[in-house]
Amino acid sequence: MLTIPKEAVLPDLSSKNTPSWDSVSGFLLISEIEKAFKLKFEDDEVMAVRSFTDAINLLTSKVVDLNE
Repeated sequence: MLTIPKEAVLPDLSSKNTPSWDSVSGFLLISEIEKAFKLKFEDDEVMAVRSFTDAINLLTSKVVDLNE
């Protein structure tokens, strides 16, 4: 998907600082998050995700406890 090492996944990871993060890989990332957490995001929510922090905020807005 993003073809980066696990240790490089930090809150500031974004489409601006990760060359492999294009529109397709961003969509695949969101798709995998939806599958993993059994969620479905709205199109406008998906379009707003531009960073790992955005993805975390979207998950927490759906009342997902990321500490489990």
